[in-house]
Amino acid sequence: MLQDQTQSTERIRQNKAELRRQRNPEGQRQFAEERRAAIAAFEARYGIPSDQIHQAIEEGRLAETFEVNQWLHLWEIEQHARRKARTTR
Repeated sequence: MLQDQTQSTERIRQNKAELRRQRNPEGQRQFAEERRAAIAAFEARYGIPSDQIHQAIEEGRLAETFEVNQWLHLWEIEQHARRKARTTR
């Protein structure tokens, strides 16, 4: 499972870089779907909503591992995308 999520996260990272170069709306939509699916998988695995990652780490309920950092990175990208979408409407 860890290897699958690591590969998924790396694939998402590569897709993000490619989409920046292409400015491809369909590709960007697909990237967003993959990102959200990966976030949902992390939430299911750890039983913690993404908006509680920092609190869970601070309280010692969640160890700050490489995998958790991948999750946190994806979550921050998602939050940035949501903020950007709200300002462009």
